[in-house]
Amino acid sequence: MREPAAQSELNDYFSVLGMAFITAISFLIGAVCSAISGYAGIWVSVRANLRVAAAARNDYNKAIQICFRGGAFAAIINVALAIFGISLLFLILSFHFWANAKPDTNPPIQEIPVLIVGFGFGASFVAMFAQLGGGIFTKAADVGADLVGKVEESIPEDDPRNPATIADLVGDNVGDCAGQCADLFESISAEILSAMILGGAMANHAGLSFESKSGFILFPLMVHSLDLLVSTIAVYFVYTKPGHP
Repeated sequence: MREPAAQSELNDYFSVLGMAFITAISFLIGAVCSAISGYAGIWVSVRANLRVAAAARNDYNKAIQICFRGGAFAAIINVALAIFGISLLFLILSFHFWANAKPDTNPPIQEIPVLIVGFGFGASFVAMFAQLGGGIFTKAADVGADLVGKVEESIPEDDPRNPATIADLVGDNVGDCAGQCADLFESISAEILSAMILGGAMANHAGLSFESKSGFILFPLMVHSLDLLVSTIAVYFVYTKPGHP
């Protein structure tokens, strides 16, 4: 529960309706970013699968590099969207705090992560629908393919002549690609926001300076920004030994 002192500090910058509005806006931004990450995941996986299958016929090294880099690209989009969404909200609220700060006082920026916690709820909302929608669709299609195709019509499993098999593959893409990417986006967003809230609260209770308090709050964003750089470099070190078939 927020302490009365922190609540009174926030009341100097936002009304109760204003805080509710900020939470709703952050919820919508989180939902949109989560939907984009899910769409990016399924877009990358469909195209990468085709290229990997074609490359695997001639060059194992090329196939594994395309496969790994395709997955890394989707993961980088995920992390970048989480950092972008949270950083954008944090910057907007920071400008508002500084514009309305009292003379010779530092604004309570440790409360900003609490105001934008709706970002994580919006991401979780879309991820739930992507996972459940894809899971239900693929399971229903899989049962239909097994019962009608294999049992009644004696069609082999995963045969393109069975429409339910195509529907099953579509459901796999939605649930395993789009749903997984949206779920990873939600997990990263919730992790960053919780770390920012915890860092701000610890720095505030410890009575640290404003600069130190800012460092504690922004540290999770900095770490995940470095993740993008390190992961991008590491992707280029994945290859097989020369002469491997």
